[in-house]
Amino acid sequence: MGLGELESPTSPLSGVRLEVSYETISERIFNLSERGVVRGPGQSLLETYNERLELYKRYADLVVKNNGTIDSCLNKILSVIKH
Repeated sequence: MGLGELESPTSPLSGVRLEVSYETISERIFNLSERGVVRGPGQSLLETYNERLELYKRYADLVVKNNGTIDSCLNKILSVIKH
């Protein structure tokens, strides 16, 4: 995977991964409990991120770099779905 901003799926789309760096996620999430992040007892956000990253990569049919606005991210996804 790695066609720049988007990677187009080769089969029907069933999973979309929004690619966001750990640094960005940690800036966005202030309280893990209020945000509803499910994790193991005592597990840090970084540990949770690293644990899930490989799974997200494995099962995503489409990868979208989510480093802009919500609208730009949505438009990237919609451009693939419409084709």
